[in-house]
Amino acid sequence: MFLHKLSIYNFRNIRRSDLTFAKHINCFIGKNGVGKTNIIDSIYYLSFSKSPSNRDDKDNITFGETGFQLKAHYHRAESEFDISCALDKGRKMLKRDGKEYEKVSDHIGLIPAILVAPKDIEIIQGASEERRKFIDGCISQFDRKYLDALLVYKNALRGRNALLTSQTYVDPIIFESYEDKLASAGIFLRDARQQFIETFKGKVDEVYRKISYDTEEGEGVDIEYRSQTMESDYLTMLRTLRGEDQRRGFTTWGVHRDDYNFKRTGRKIKKIASQGEMKTMLLALKFAWIDMFVAKSDVKPILLLDDIFDKLDEHRMARIIDFIGDSNRTGQVFISDTNREHITLLLEKTTNISYTVYEINENDGLSEDKAVKVMEK
Repeated sequence: MFLHKLSIYNFRNIRRSDLTFAKHINCFIGKNGVGKTNIIDSIYYLSFSKSPSNRDDKDNITFGETGFQLKAHYHRAESEFDISCALDKGRKMLKRDGKEYEKVSDHIGLIPAILVAPKDIEIIQGASEERRKFIDGCISQFDRKYLDALLVYKNALRGRNALLTSQTYVDPIIFESYEDKLASAGIFLRDARQQFIETFKGKVDEVYRKISYDTEEGEGVDIEYRSQTMESDYLTMLRTLRGEDQRRGFTTWGVHRDDYNFKRTGRKIKKIASQGEMKTMLLALKFAWIDMFVAKSDVKPILLLDDIFDKLDEHRMARIIDFIGDSNRTGQVFISDTNREHITLLLEKTTNISYTVYEINENDGLSEDKAVKVMEK
């Protein structure tokens, strides 16, 4: 999987930029605020038709403009294709080779990608919603049935919650219709999550040990999947709790309240770990998913790394650079950083692979002459 060309028009502070990339390592160097992250986010957007920050689409439009457009040319196995995504006057259009998708969900998985960004530390130390979102994204990119079940569940949950707050009488049959969908999709999601975690946690522990130089025997990491739905009949509980849910105004029970505990030596990492250790765990989660994805699909996803070296000591940084530079393990990589030395260290570790380095110097609207290709192999 590899992104060859990218054109960006009126996306955040980027008024226009046409970029060509190497198959392996692609780096963006520049000060904060010049547009490095916006390039990374535009690549993510083309994979998922949304921003990683879940911001409103209109907030991605350059100030004073009415819309934005992203266009890209990809190679996957023996095929090539074009993807474009545009927002114009409130209407979003996602196209493959000029043909508009009927459903955005039909596009998910075509361009597998994973992002590591500073805000992702919330997966470790934030609310359960962040962990569910991460695991759901991991599974959805290689399991279409899981994505479909997730969409059914979310739609049914919205429907039931709307009924719970209704000020008028609601026929119980309508409640039952939503609850039937919640139960069926919820059981599927719970079982799929449990199965995924059983495999994933071992891979995370393996990667964590490789990139954490100070891990001793018995100090590996573990993931505990927690779901209140494990011990009860799903449909019966929804029926039983309907009255209580009406009083509280939302669905209080179900897989939408699941959580995942990330542990080291039996204790939650977010309670005992330093910032560097939490960053290491985050990278282990992301890199382990890459290994699993490649094993399942034989396709290497695009890896997006936005300012990842902050709060890492030189030993962890060296091991992470080894991982990134291993072309047998990773596919195309995009890295943004403010520190040229980090990029130099990475490129010194790479042999027999292609790379490009762009230096971005302006902060008032990126254009072709402001993203300068300074190195290439």
